[in-house]
Amino acid sequence: MNTQPTAAYQRALFGAAAALIGVLALYVGLVVALVALTAWHGMAHLDWVRGGTGGFLLYGTPIFIGAVLTLFLVRPVFARQPPPPPSRAISHEEHPRLFQFIGAICQEVGCQPPARVEVNCVVNASVRFRQGWASLNDGDLALTLGLPLVAGLPARHLGGVIAHEFGHFRQEAGLRLTFVVRSISAWLWRIVHERDTLDEYLVESAQESHMVIAIPLYLGHYGITLTRHFLRLLMLMGHAACCRLLRQMEFDADQHEIRVAGSQAFCETAARIRVLNTAWNGSQSLLGRAWREHRLPDDLAAYILHLADALPESTREAIEEAARNARTGTFDTHPSDAEREAAAIATDLPGTLDLDEPASGLFNDFPSLSREVTREYYAGILGHEPEANRMEATESASAAIDNELAGQRVAVFYAPGSGPYLLTAAWPKLDPDAPIAVADLHATLASARVTIDAEAEPAAAALRSWQQALLTERRIQLARALNAADVRWDPAALSLPSTEADTITLLADRSQAERRSAEAVLRPLGEVVGQRIQAALLLWWHDPAVTGDCPELPAVHEEIRSLHPIVRAVTGIASTLHTLEGLHDALYAVLRAEDRCRDENAGRLFIDLTATQIRAHLRTLLPPLSDVRHPYLSQPGAPVTVREAIQRESTVDDGFRGAHAEAAAVRELVPDLHSRALARLTALAYEAERRARIGG
Repeated sequence: MNTQPTAAYQRALFGAAAALIGVLALYVGLVVALVALTAWHGMAHLDWVRGGTGGFLLYGTPIFIGAVLTLFLVRPVFARQPPPPPSRAISHEEHPRLFQFIGAICQEVGCQPPARVEVNCVVNASVRFRQGWASLNDGDLALTLGLPLVAGLPARHLGGVIAHEFGHFRQEAGLRLTFVVRSISAWLWRIVHERDTLDEYLVESAQESHMVIAIPLYLGHYGITLTRHFLRLLMLMGHAACCRLLRQMEFDADQHEIRVAGSQAFCETAARIRVLNTAWNGSQSLLGRAWREHRLPDDLAAYILHLADALPESTREAIEEAARNARTGTFDTHPSDAEREAAAIATDLPGTLDLDEPASGLFNDFPSLSREVTREYYAGILGHEPEANRMEATESASAAIDNELAGQRVAVFYAPGSGPYLLTAAWPKLDPDAPIAVADLHATLASARVTIDAEAEPAAAALRSWQQALLTERRIQLARALNAADVRWDPAALSLPSTEADTITLLADRSQAERRSAEAVLRPLGEVVGQRIQAALLLWWHDPAVTGDCPELPAVHEEIRSLHPIVRAVTGIASTLHTLEGLHDALYAVLRAEDRCRDENAGRLFIDLTATQIRAHLRTLLPPLSDVRHPYLSQPGAPVTVREAIQRESTVDDGFRGAHAEAAAVRELVPDLHSRALARLTALAYEAERRARIGG
């Protein structure tokens, strides 16, 4: 196998080395110059101290600023690195087939086998120097395999991924330089982007101090800000040059994967990883929800694989469309998938590895290992082992997701436009015991079906227009908030043409007109959809064709009774909830942009006023949720209401932070509960109509 570096790789390596030397030289030069200048001033102008308060201030302020900036520049050198994701080491004795497989791949690539193999719960695989800087010379390597990746790939494709990772370690000087580059880039990134406690201390102390003391403190803060800008320029210069090397290294490592697995398998692996990553990203919000509801899935690899396989075809098509249209940017560390796949297809190799079985079969008892690693993953995040009563069989957790997705799919044709809580029509109280003729229910359903079938196509177009208008209005609200707080902002960041108030007003008027036009179509249809779902749910009590031969009927009754009040309550507070979401977004946007605020008083006034408005809306919104039971919180004791669940997620703080936290808890829980309840009720309504043979 030809493992000689390409000319492009050698050019990128030279450029990265030059950039790294330049960045380090500028950084060291800045520190040395700052220390030297501060020391010179301290010795040369000692007599200024005798000039009274003014002289002491002129003498001491530069020394203070120099010391602060030096501390700011040097302190990150000693900062701890963030911990990697929790992982577990496995041995040859536990999984002999896997280690034989890895050894064969390493031999094919021409690289020494790893001294350590680890597994974790991330959709990824990587090889690293096992002891960091200490392993740079001896090549002591560690391979980490993400179990969701293993669960989702055939053995041949996993072999290609492993070959790719070890292929990097055939790049010798480039790999070691890359390790150094990435370490320094990560360090510079933290200096530039992470808020430092030193900044906060200087500002807070200046606000509480006498003017004589406040002036040096403010100057020190502004000095740090200017230094950050300089370091950001250094970071971008070095990162741009090194990214070229990193991209070329990916292309070269791809060749090892292609030789082992084949060109076709390379493209299939890339597509599969995109789907698994989408499932992983989706799982993060679902896991947060599951934690709150005391039902964490006990096997993350199986759970993520299930989510990946359950993705709708439209989502898969969108993922592939995005991959085809992606372009590589200057600061991208990896080439776009489209470029990499094109290079693989051009190579057109069949691959040397022929092993058609699931990659999980290379492990001894993969499910047991995955469950153990899942618990360790939770423990690493939580800081303690999760309680046994919080763990749920993955099959049960996956079934709950399937029910939710099934309801969402049914809603597309059965209840079009019903998903957003703002469009859900008000529902009357469900009273299954009230007498009602089955014929009347059938007549209501037949009439609703005719109306919905006729309006389905216009409703789909109106819903797209409504969603786009709503998104534009939210961006406009953020723009107005930033302007009110006197914050400098880039209109491109909000996809707006200008920061000017007149332009924003014109855009707002147009967007509101588009939203009202769409609502003129959707709201009457929402009324019909609500009537249809209500009538269909009542069939579970009154129509023998639906209730007969249904052993799960008591469970269905209980589920409807627990979910119906959620939809009814949320539709009653929809307008208030929508306003609260906008205020919360505005508050968050201004809080994030405080360092770009031109007038600190204007920014603080906006924050306080917005927090007061949020509190007022919470007082209106929370009482209706006090009597609604949270249907998914399974724990001993009295039932938990939705309001109690919100209060558990918020914080006790009378200031703007408390308002922000409580609004965040409302946003996290209430729309999600509405979506899940409506999806399930829609699915049950559809099933009732199917059993009753409404419409044939």
